[in-house]
Amino acid sequence: MDGTDFVVPPVRQSYKQPIDLRLALPCAPPAAEAREPAVSAEHVPVQPKSDDHAWQQPGATAYVRFGHLEGDDGWYECTLGEQEGGAWRVTWKNGDTEPDRLPAACLARAPPAEKPRDGALHRWVEVYWAGDAKWFLGRVVGKREGELKIAYTDGETHSHVMQDEPFAGAGAPPEIDDCAPEPWRFAEAPPRPKKRRRTAKATKPCGPPEDQRLCKLVYQFLYHRATTRRLMYPSETVVSADGKALPAATLPEAGKGGFDHGPLIQSLGKMGNVGRGLDSGTVTMGDFVRAKLEHAGLQQGSDAWVGQAVLMCVHEMDNWLPDVNKAWTATTPEGGFRAPSTLGALGGANFPSSREEIWSFVAFAETLWDLEKPKFAGSFQNQGKRLLTYLPLRTYEIDDVVAALRAARTWADACDALLILSGVGDYVGGQALCTFFFGVCKGDVSRFAPNLDATTMKSFCLCGPGPEGVVKKMWGGVQLGKSEAVKRLAWLAENAEA
Repeated sequence: MDGTDFVVPPVRQSYKQPIDLRLALPCAPPAAEAREPAVSAEHVPVQPKSDDHAWQQPGATAYVRFGHLEGDDGWYECTLGEQEGGAWRVTWKNGDTEPDRLPAACLARAPPAEKPRDGALHRWVEVYWAGDAKWFLGRVVGKREGELKIAYTDGETHSHVMQDEPFAGAGAPPEIDDCAPEPWRFAEAPPRPKKRRRTAKATKPCGPPEDQRLCKLVYQFLYHRATTRRLMYPSETVVSADGKALPAATLPEAGKGGFDHGPLIQSLGKMGNVGRGLDSGTVTMGDFVRAKLEHAGLQQGSDAWVGQAVLMCVHEMDNWLPDVNKAWTATTPEGGFRAPSTLGALGGANFPSSREEIWSFVAFAETLWDLEKPKFAGSFQNQGKRLLTYLPLRTYEIDDVVAALRAARTWADACDALLILSGVGDYVGGQALCTFFFGVCKGDVSRFAPNLDATTMKSFCLCGPGPEGVVKKMWGGVQLGKSEAVKRLAWLAENAEA
């Protein structure tokens, strides 16, 4: 990469300052230029309806709302400084030391009383679609310029101008004009679907695989794959799950009987998390996450620490390209986290983990679809733009994830906790949990789940369709449910020396 694949216009680093997050077309970055911040109709906060500005004097307290920033519906308190024409210099009360210059018309003496509609952000609602004569359930995931953005349970996302008050009656609301605000009402969250436990379509005793030839071939493949990676990266330090360093990697020589490698699969093979080994990538990611949380000043093991760590491990498994993460990091305020160069490819990068960072990342990532460039690594391109709908939802689901992890007693319970997050399936959830457990927590479950019996990992894992398909063929092509496939993966790990 020559540094021009993802070029971001220089922006003023204040989360209150109106920021243009549109990605520039590939070009050389423009030279930095010191200039007075302009006040334009396009980049100004929401203007209060009152035109009485007599109260505006140096030292007076004022309030500002930045409605053009999606997801930001709060009022910010500031103190007026010097007046310059029709604008005021202001200093923010929330600790931001960078002053701003704002038009007088955008300053309110006090925040207006909140309407019920304003409290709908991030809550479940039903919106009445007159054309279908039905109420449709969704979650309010954004608010911008008077519109609420609804992520519906059928997978569609729409923005609406909503009525100030929720509809309180039963049945259909009164008819409205075509251009009138939409009727809506608060609703209960839908029951959470069961993602993992399915009824097996057929069962067979979990004994040895019927296809021994295929079984041996799978062991060979896993050993060769793991060993080849170690030979490609000889500087990597690789340890088994018990923390012991593995012996030097060598490929078997043809004709020397070097294909009976079952014993090594227990430490090298990665079938879900059964027999998972720790390569330097897991260790480096753990170092990255701990450094970020320390920079944020979060207490180790606290709910916020666990929640943000899990979100970063899931973000890694979403497989955004490193250049995307670094391009977003360049738009974040100076003084924010930047990984040290000692972390290799992660050096200089940040992963979004707080609510504010995730909203910022979503706004940035939305611009990438205007460029015909890959956003994700390898085969993850099919994730598509729908992932941007999941990211904000995760910030409101993570508290439930942390609570479920705290209460987990088995590895299956812990895996179920990760599946609470929107857009997280078996593969992403299982691997993210392993990275969190092995990499971030270094195998110490007391940091997040004091009641968890880590030995239950030997008999359970989450996996994608690949291992399921292999297991199906090994055991005679029988159609297996998820739980039956997992039993057989555990059998392969337990009997690797057989």
